[in-house]
Amino acid sequence: MPYLVLSPQDRAALAGARADVWKGALSTQEFVRRNERLYAHPFGQTRMKSFGLPSDGKIGASLDVLQTGLLIGDGKGGVREATAWHIASVLTLPECRGQGLASRLLQAYLTKELPEWSTLFSGIGPRFYERFGFRASEFWQYSRPPLPGLPAGTATPISLTEFLAAQHAARKEKLRLSPVPACAFHLDILWWDWYGALYQFFAEIRGFTAPRGRFWRLETPEETVHLAALESRAAGCLDLWWASSHSDSVLDFLAAQAGALGLPQFRWWSPVEHPEKKPKREVPMVRSAADAASLPLLDAQMGEWW
Repeated sequence: MPYLVLSPQDRAALAGARADVWKGALSTQEFVRRNERLYAHPFGQTRMKSFGLPSDGKIGASLDVLQTGLLIGDGKGGVREATAWHIASVLTLPECRGQGLASRLLQAYLTKELPEWSTLFSGIGPRFYERFGFRASEFWQYSRPPLPGLPAGTATPISLTEFLAAQHAARKEKLRLSPVPACAFHLDILWWDWYGALYQFFAEIRGFTAPRGRFWRLETPEETVHLAALESRAAGCLDLWWASSHSDSVLDFLAAQAGALGLPQFRWWSPVEHPEKKPKREVPMVRSAADAASLPLLDAQMGEWW
């Protein structure tokens, strides 16, 4: 069975089926427009590929891959950068299910493209992808309502460049101190601009305007925190993309920002589960072509989800 690199026309033909699965609060037309916008962005043009397997004259199974990056810690104080390919939008058409197409497509991709590092976020739990050598790490999504007043602390808007420098330094230090080999996402300016374009589209279709990210340096009596967030008008909340700390002061600041934007809640990810708060489980996964055991993923946050 041939393994295909999908053309823009192939992807367009799959748009309706993808919308049926992932459109969420969007209409089918809005979801199709969203994908068109993202594929047309410079990141989509230069860092995204799509693959598929045909079945009965159509693309029965398909997936996207996005060129991203990782920081790899050796557990001995050493940290290096590596290119990674993020697997997303794995889909089998309803009429083609039960034939093992998704398994064959994923195996063909890993065998033929030979990515050194692969990542993904599983919406179906880890078991399916563990068969291909992926290792799961668990994170938890929480939400809170806004606050009426600004909390203590001084927040200074900063540039994306300053934010990324702080994020890179914080993650590199975390990996340097890790007693075991581990990894963390390492995403560049083009990713964050592309990700911000997604949220701008959400604002546009709801009649709002939004920047391509809100980046701050927050000074509190206890710490200096770098963080990024942006409102998702489609979901009706403020999303914390990344923060160097999730202290009460940081969460209070974000709750205040949500209130100032007229949003009923904000969301963030944490590696700590509080069962009484009934968080949503998130399962990022990593695969190393050279290491059957792969590595745990540290510090995954919402701005890296795809």
